[in-house]
Amino acid sequence: MNLLTALIVQLSAYASIGGLYLTVQPPGSGRPEWHWALISLFVFLSIATIWNEYKNSKKGKPKIYRSKSEIDQYMRSWISNPGRTVIFSRDLSWGSDTISRLALKSKASSKDLTICLHHPTALSNELKALGAKIVIYGRSGHEPRSRFTIVGYGMDGSRVALGVQKGSEHLVYEFGTGEHPTFAIAEDLARIIAGYESESDEV
Repeated sequence: MNLLTALIVQLSAYASIGGLYLTVQPPGSGRPEWHWALISLFVFLSIATIWNEYKNSKKGKPKIYRSKSEIDQYMRSWISNPGRTVIFSRDLSWGSDTISRLALKSKASSKDLTICLHHPTALSNELKALGAKIVIYGRSGHEPRSRFTIVGYGMDGSRVALGVQKGSEHLVYEFGTGEHPTFAIAEDLARIIAGYESESDEV
């Protein structure tokens, strides 16, 4: 059921209840105070239900970015979340600009950064020296197509952002613990890769 259909169903139900109330208590007739309290509660529940329908309609829908600068800004904001961050990437190309490098260095310095890469890079070596854990999966002979970043790794409320390229657009799906099987798959993949490969030698 899409958002518009859900809202029509909800509003129709509220209109029916409202019509029944006006039939029993016609306009212009005196109303005791508890009626006003009941009406206020009814209005509050109506708004809360509509807001909940709106939030539910947004779950699972991707955020769409059309430029590298938009993606870079999103990633900087995403990794700024508290707790350990696990980045699964091919070459960490999004972290090449100055501001993104600073954000990554901050995470590395606090020992809250794990990066899984296909091959080591100058940036990954720099982050490793600051305290990040660098895992190289290229030697396994398998290159996963998934690109994702988990924030709050190992904590309650951890979340994953999963990037997918679609034409000229970059779609990012966000899932929290227990919200979608995708989160569990991403977490399992990160654990498998991290357990299979040891930290890389510097380039």
